[in-house]
Amino acid sequence: MDGFDLVTIVPSSKPERDKHSAFAELTGWIEPIKERLQRTLEPTGEVDGREFDSNRYRAIADLPDKSVLLLDDTWTAGGHAQSAAHVLMAAGAQKVALVVIGRHVRRNYEPIQGSGESCGDILDALPEDFDWATCAVHAS
Repeated sequence: MDGFDLVTIVPSSKPERDKHSAFAELTGWIEPIKERLQRTLEPTGEVDGREFDSNRYRAIADLPDKSVLLLDDTWTAGGHAQSAAHVLMAAGAQKVALVVIGRHVRRNYEPIQGSGESCGDILDALPEDFDWATCAVHAS
């Protein structure tokens, strides 16, 4: 964490949902990032769906040569986080790193295209005892 000039979050894509973001409020309570937490993005409200779109957010801060830690509450397809990182870089950030708190897994998604193995198959094959060191995608 010490290597980052500031910490920011991936906002909701919808302006009305972003105004009352529980995630934004919650991140303000985390002591190690409290002093560097800054709102740098806002949703444009122009984009639907989950895919990457450079028009999903707009920068509300200049970030010349800043290193930014970007936090997201949930990863589904990655489009929101990628869109946010793109806008941060366009606003001048030198580097952007991402930490996601949760992951939404589509059981029928095939992470290695053409393998015939879905996320559901991989999750079902995991040991019953939960282990933070075991990745659901790369476990074997």
